[in-house]
Amino acid sequence: MPRNPQPSKRRLEPVSLNVCSPSQGYLSPEEENALAMMRKIKADVADLKKRLARLAPDSREAETLRRALEKAQAEWKTWQARREEAYRAKMVFLGHQRDEK
Repeated sequence: MPRNPQPSKRRLEPVSLNVCSPSQGYLSPEEENALAMMRKIKADVADLKKRLARLAPDSREAETLRRALEKAQAEWKTWQARREEAYRAKMVFLGHQRDEK
């Protein structure tokens, strides 16, 4: 007749509820690239807005900066679409979404 196993004498350490799990690198390289470009555009836009705020609204340089802001907005939309496509491709690869193509 088998004996009952002895209870473990090890104590479990309490889990801290205030600590998040470390980053596991859940972004694909394509997502990381797109997010890096979006961060760069965001920093550039902040700089352009600061410069624009110091200028007279009807100056020639202000118009140039407004065009640069419009260009940055278009670039942002392009990179945002690329990021979303990279995310969708990753989800299809992982089996969380169906490939709709």
